[in-house]
Amino acid sequence: MVKYLKEFKFENFMVFLLITIDIALAVLSSVFLANVLNSLIAREMNQFFLWLAIDIVLWVVDSFVQGARDVWKEIAIQKQLNAVRRDIIEPLTEISYSDFEKNSKEDYNSWLNNDTKLLYDNGFHQIYFVYTGIVAMLFSGIAIIFFHWVLLLTTLLVGAILFYFPKIFKKSVERDTEQVSDVANDALATSTDYLRGYEVLYHNKQLGLMQERTMGKFNQLATANVKLIFTRAWMQYSLLGASMLGQFLILAVAGFLIMNGQIGIGVVMSVGNLSGTVTNYSKSVANSLILLNATGKLLEKYGKIADESKVTDGEEVTDFESKLELKNLSVAFPDGQKIEYPEIVIEKGKKYAIIGDSGSGKSTLINLLVGNKRDYEGEILLDGKDYKGINRKSLPHVMSVIMQFPYLFRETVEENLTLGRKISPDIFDKSIRIACADDFVFNKLDTIYDKNLSGGQQERLSVARELMGTKPILVMDESTASVDKKTALAVEKNILENPDLTVIMITHHLYDETQNYLDEVIHLGQGIA
Repeated sequence: MVKYLKEFKFENFMVFLLITIDIALAVLSSVFLANVLNSLIAREMNQFFLWLAIDIVLWVVDSFVQGARDVWKEIAIQKQLNAVRRDIIEPLTEISYSDFEKNSKEDYNSWLNNDTKLLYDNGFHQIYFVYTGIVAMLFSGIAIIFFHWVLLLTTLLVGAILFYFPKIFKKSVERDTEQVSDVANDALATSTDYLRGYEVLYHNKQLGLMQERTMGKFNQLATANVKLIFTRAWMQYSLLGASMLGQFLILAVAGFLIMNGQIGIGVVMSVGNLSGTVTNYSKSVANSLILLNATGKLLEKYGKIADESKVTDGEEVTDFESKLELKNLSVAFPDGQKIEYPEIVIEKGKKYAIIGDSGSGKSTLINLLVGNKRDYEGEILLDGKDYKGINRKSLPHVMSVIMQFPYLFRETVEENLTLGRKISPDIFDKSIRIACADDFVFNKLDTIYDKNLSGGQQERLSVARELMGTKPILVMDESTASVDKKTALAVEKNILENPDLTVIMITHHLYDETQNYLDEVIHLGQGIA
């Protein structure tokens, strides 16, 4: 977390400065309190009201300082949390798809939400609390030594014991914090999974299963949270007991010094406040350091993404010049099954359909072609360059993929089409017309998608979106399955008539009318997908 403290130096400087001023004012107030009591005992009314007025002024000023401190603290924490989120998201824009899939989408979502909540409570807040404690103990110690060195020595001894006491609980807190993070990830993944499958459960009258499974995970999360709180509470109350014993020891020493005439009676309250500050912060700082260390370990997993984003993956691909070849290609699966593909040559500008029954390896082939899957035997050659020697992240420069189940963002229709790209008006309009989406798109460009398009409209929008990329190779995975036959044939005809586009249509059902536009139909044998 030091990285983020350095990144936002000014904000953190303001927080630390205001904390220091706050503590200095509080300690001065405690010191002056001794003068208030001594004046009262000596019946010196003028001195009494003078010191009381000074104390009140200090209290008022400190109240404003505390308000400013809290505002700056929240500013710094929010900026640092967004920097953490940035460091999770930014590497995702650089890694390959196969590296992205090493963690689930639910994991990434949980890191951005659940883990940052832990970092807010047990991370950055604890950093400021530790600094507050250190400054408070330092200033209080300096103030106590003006009363008597024996009081300082006693206070430091008690503080040292209380500081090391929480380390007994260190491993337990780290273990329970990690468990809360893991169970929270699992609960989020389960709830997301069953909410997405609501329609399936509804039509099978199994909505109770959603409640059973999701609540089961949330009950596990509740148990994990209770366990963490119990461990922390056991640590804190053990420290509280030790702290009380320490306070009694300090007061006993103060009483001894008063009876021997070495300090005044008015010092007792000030010493009690100041020594209480030292002992309380000793145990609290130790507690916070344990929480901070446990929470800081969360950042380690984000760093692995950043490391993967720095890995170079071979030669860059920027264009498609002649052909894409599949030689002796096969994929083995953990259960021992294996798919063997025929020799396939995809020539530039030609149109192909790859068909096969369910389980014949069509979905796996798509993942191989677009570079999502790396584990295979044989060769995939793009213009003679082996896939295993090229940068997989550069494949999207030459290859568009229209997936069977299009995904639309909760953005406007226009933003779903452009994806932030600068698309010329000609290409924008032409792509929409090729996809036969002009009957609804042009009057809905500013409409935010919120499940307000039919399945067929979503598919045509997806087709138009990929065509706007003007890439030389287009892979279509059942891309018009939800569109009526007439419209589907029109879309396929428009695409297949483009002489510059290399098209690979992967389907389990090929219309007879479409075959006239194809250069080759490739049949896959039986296998698993």
